Amino acid sequence: MISISAEAGTLPAYPFIHVNGSATITLPANIAEMDFELTSFEASADETLTLLNAQSSEVLEFLSAYQIIAADIEAHDTRKLVARTRCRQATSACNVIA
Repeated sequence: MISISAEAGTLPAYPFIHVNGSATITLPANIAEMDFELTSFEASADETLTLLNAQSSEVLEFLSAYQIIAADIEAHDTRKLVARTRCRQATSACNVIA
């Protein structure tokens, strides 16, 4: 059997000191996100691709005018969809369905 004894120290004289604190830092945003969606419906795929490439170049020129470097730009592949024309028999109106 082991016997251990302990004594507590005396409490400090008044006043007791209690400290609470908090801090807030407000920082301006340093990241912005802009989405551009370019859409074109031309007679041929080659015409559409040419137009989209021209529009993409215009967007890049716009961004570089505001000192946005190419390394900060994220681009995605062209999404290709087929649009077909459906005409109603009763009328001469046609609808393009993408």
